[in-house]
Amino acid sequence: MSAGKQKCLSAVLSFFLFVFVLVTIWSVIDHYSLRSRLEKVQDDLSVSIGRESKQQFEYDEVSEQIPVVKNQIGIIVPLAESAESEVQALKEQRKELRKEKKKLEKGIKDLGDQTEVP
Repeated sequence: MSAGKQKCLSAVLSFFLFVFVLVTIWSVIDHYSLRSRLEKVQDDLSVSIGRESKQQFEYDEVSEQIPVVKNQIGIIVPLAESAESEVQALKEQRKELRKEKKKLEKGIKDLGDQTEVP
């Protein structure tokens, strides 16, 4: 082989070696990048699974409480209705007492006017 062909072959081999090194570096960087993204996704997934299990626990806890709360409401609603009707009755009674008070005050005033006019 001649010196020119040997230089050319050496240059081509150097070029392919350079390309090989670049591709290898790029694949290592890409592999690292993919690995770090995969770890992040796995972390996000584990956090999401943790949230889901917490929400499921809370849902189950609330679902168990529903019948108890319904029973409590069944007890409280009649009491609240009777209290409300009692309040309405007391308001009506207060109105009547105010009317009676005004009548009595007017009667007292009329009596006072009658005693002053001789």
